[in-house]
Amino acid sequence: MDRRNFIKYLGMAGVGAILKPDLATAASQMPEIHLTGTVNVLFDSWSTQVLDHRAPPKNAYPRNFKRPPLMTQTGHRLATIFGALKSFGQTTGVDFNVSFTNRPITPKQLKDTDVYVSLTRYVNPPHLDSNNTGFSYLPSELNALQAFVSEGGRILLHTNHGPMPGSPPGQDDYTKNDSALASLFGITLLNDFVTLNDYMVMQVNPDSDSELNYIANKVHNIVSHDSCIIIPPKRFTSIAKLPDKATVFNITTGLTIPLSESTLSPHFSILVPYGKGQVIVTGNSGMLADYGSIGQSTGLIPMENNLMFFLNCISYLAGYRVIPNDGKGPVYCVQ
Repeated sequence: MDRRNFIKYLGMAGVGAILKPDLATAASQMPEIHLTGTVNVLFDSWSTQVLDHRAPPKNAYPRNFKRPPLMTQTGHRLATIFGALKSFGQTTGVDFNVSFTNRPITPKQLKDTDVYVSLTRYVNPPHLDSNNTGFSYLPSELNALQAFVSEGGRILLHTNHGPMPGSPPGQDDYTKNDSALASLFGITLLNDFVTLNDYMVMQVNPDSDSELNYIANKVHNIVSHDSCIIIPPKRFTSIAKLPDKATVFNITTGLTIPLSESTLSPHFSILVPYGKGQVIVTGNSGMLADYGSIGQSTGLIPMENNLMFFLNCISYLAGYRVIPNDGKGPVYCVQ
């Protein structure tokens, strides 16, 4: 999105321009400014959920890699969120354009990107790759993504759980490749397995920052099967916390303990500022997958308010801050 147009509108609005209203009702009292333009959303082609949905670029797989049978590219893993993004901005003249990365991710690919989205970077089973890192980020890719955020870009990372009870040695650690990306922004992912009877319902925290009222708009609860542990940096805002009654399994100790009896970070989703940009990290990606699709897990996108949560996060990261009138897409508002 060309934010120069946004600045132009603010200049026309003068000192009355509002970027950060305190209450949702404020938006309904203001005329809407409908901006035409494009929000470019770049999805990581090597995300687990994306690889379960669509055929990747020809050079997507590491050398000598044999695709595991679960990666079937049915076209029915992320159809809901892709369809929703197409229609999301139509009421306000904003086009959410979806594209996918090529290998390697370069500054050129990121140049016109507003939001980079990764839905759990794929991790090879050990029998396919002894180092279990065939899909890991290249150093050049990490440098490009770090510079992208530092210069004002945004990242939405939905990571996933660590090894589960009964996982074979070296398998099911879906934090492995995401950890390198998260660490660029001071975020640590612990490869624990957090769950609550395979269905964790969590409330989005609307009161920790007035801007986060936008993300919480029409989002009462979100749900996921499980999560890892997310340790935030010093500067962060909590978007949602894990349930108090959740349990944590650690593959090293082999123990399962109540989260409430541990000293572990309780955050399921966080917002982290970095340079001129921002990063949102959330502990699960299957929560965005089509309902009934199996892939690596059963998709949960229509459950609770998962879809609205995703759309709010994308548009928030794209620069929207003012809660729209009911039934409308993302808008800027001025007095």
